[in-house]
Amino acid sequence: MKSRLFFKLVTVFAFFIGIYTNAQDVVKSEGLTDFDRLVFYDFRGTNAFNVSGGLASISSDYDNSEFKFQFKAGYKRFLSNYLNLNLSVGSFKLANTDLFEDQYTSIDLNIEFLLSPYERFSPFAYGGYGIVSAKDIDTSAGKVQAGLGAEYIVYDGLAIKLYAEYNYTTSDELEGVIGDTGNDSFLRFGLGLNVYFGGEEQRNKLLENQDTVIKSNQIIIDN
Repeated sequence: MKSRLFFKLVTVFAFFIGIYTNAQDVVKSEGLTDFDRLVFYDFRGTNAFNVSGGLASISSDYDNSEFKFQFKAGYKRFLSNYLNLNLSVGSFKLANTDLFEDQYTSIDLNIEFLLSPYERFSPFAYGGYGIVSAKDIDTSAGKVQAGLGAEYIVYDGLAIKLYAEYNYTTSDELEGVIGDTGNDSFLRFGLGLNVYFGGEEQRNKLLENQDTVIKSNQIIIDN
């Protein structure tokens, strides 16, 4: 069990490193100007609150998994225009037809890569570690998760998002049964909102740089 958990943690760490490396390559290749970076603060910000709702489905020792409602709320903090660290709390049901149903709560910590932060539409990918616990069954477990999605800025500071997420737990008794199919996992699909705020200080600095460049160009022309 410990070796399997170690392997999962190494996999998640490698995922984080891959995301960070890719982000750095994108930044270097684009050669962005201060004007380009201003767009990020027009559309988004350095922080965001998010809420979403959708469906969840379990893969476990039982067959005939059902889709049940799931809800998540969280907060994200941008480390750069491409990367953010986010924490969320989720509530959802998992069920198999006529066999099992329970309510669950999860706490997730993820690092997320935003592919096109200077555009209204941007795909994103994320991964991290979390904890899930059941309401009626006396069980809880750690988990690793990864997801893909896309968001669209409908108004400055407000985005709608769509995502799909895979969760692999460290337990084979998430539904209260130990079988021979391996550890339990579940999927979550959701539609939600990101509400961005912050970044005024960074935006003002970029505007000051623009003013300095404009004034310098005027001096050169006058001479």
